[in-house]
Amino acid sequence: MDPGLPEKYPLPSWWLKNSKNPLGDYQSSPKLPNKTDILIIGAGYTGASTAHHLAKLVPSSCSITVIDARGVAEGATGRNGGHLIPYNHRNILRDVELFGVDYALWRRDLEWANVQEIVKFLKDSGIDKIAQIQKGDNVMAYCTQEAWQRAKEEVAFVKRHDREWGDCQVWEAEEARKQLKSPDVVGAIKIEAYQMFPAKWIWQVFTNLLKEGKIALYTNSPVTAITKYSSGAWKVQTEHRGSITAQKVIHCTNGWMGHLIPQIRDFCYPVSEQVMALKMPKPVWQNKGFVWHNVAHYIIQREKDNIVIVGGGRSTTDGSNRPFVDHDEVDFIGTNLGGMIRANDSSIYPVLHNDIRQFLRSHFPNEPWPEFEEAEWAGVQGYTKDHLPYIGPLETCPNQYISAGFNGHGMPLCWWAGRRIAEMAVGENQAVDDPADIFLPGTRMNIGNLNTKL
Repeated sequence: MDPGLPEKYPLPSWWLKNSKNPLGDYQSSPKLPNKTDILIIGAGYTGASTAHHLAKLVPSSCSITVIDARGVAEGATGRNGGHLIPYNHRNILRDVELFGVDYALWRRDLEWANVQEIVKFLKDSGIDKIAQIQKGDNVMAYCTQEAWQRAKEEVAFVKRHDREWGDCQVWEAEEARKQLKSPDVVGAIKIEAYQMFPAKWIWQVFTNLLKEGKIALYTNSPVTAITKYSSGAWKVQTEHRGSITAQKVIHCTNGWMGHLIPQIRDFCYPVSEQVMALKMPKPVWQNKGFVWHNVAHYIIQREKDNIVIVGGGRSTTDGSNRPFVDHDEVDFIGTNLGGMIRANDSSIYPVLHNDIRQFLRSHFPNEPWPEFEEAEWAGVQGYTKDHLPYIGPLETCPNQYISAGFNGHGMPLCWWAGRRIAEMAVGENQAVDDPADIFLPGTRMNIGNLNTKL
């Protein structure tokens, strides 16, 4: 499907509602420049990382321009649940079955290292307090014996391979119910993780780049078309600000990637997620982050203000217009997608609202959940058919690149993905038999020919 352009009037998330976006309406100049060496489409998490790493790789004479349909970090980055969770045991046997042992272990090595790099970057650059990062671990809860036995098999597999990220606490039913204050869990596993305010981090990354004169930034400038000049450069047309000619184009548009790359629409989908924020009178749990085993619901508990952010509802179904689809229906593999195939974050579904509320009441019946939410909103994620992101060049579109499709799991991966695509764009990533080549789009689909000449 064509996700179209991002909605002009999305619902404000709790993150965006409670903090003024300093780059919500920013233009480096009254008009778009006529040309740029490198154009990044998308000023979210991946776009920020790409710009940050490009600025370190290219000479000062190389111009970098970032453009977005909205303000900085007003897409998924400003709408997610605030988790920073690297894969651990979770779904590792699924990945072994689909992609092999080497990939399953490498992917978790990668995410673990990337999360440690993010935490170090935040501290070294003095952004850790701005980003409100907290080390609170994450607990995955299981409600069926079948899922719980599978989880323990995954933990045993990880222990056999002796990885640094493999440490975890396994709670059988009695301890899990005590820790989670939930009567129906049959077990839980606690791993190292973090929670944070993602948008504030990304605002600061872009603010620093602008102060240093490393980039030009144009928000509220939706891109409507990309066509190729006979010279090989790309004409990038915007809705209101005219066009800009770019030697290289990098797509960091995640759930909206299919709009500007129509040939990949059969391989990726925008998936809407629903989230709400609730103000609690005091902390509910000792731990700060939770995920239910089917990833249908997830929770963070903020230390700073006792705000509980809970999202999900992916397993909900609606018998009338069926906006909530089973993953088999759209031929995904290796993931329990559920969710909604849509690119609309301007409205919420009452059925999902009720699902989240029912989840809280049924799993935590003794907690004083407030009647009214501080905020409730939707966000758009980018999913791919094979549950792997697209990171690499668009082979039939010389000098176009993509870093998108993180399948609702971008937080522990996008910082690395931005660096990798930046290295590719400047020709510095020439490794042979690199395990990350599994993310190359050209090896997984026929992207088609986008070389329409003017």
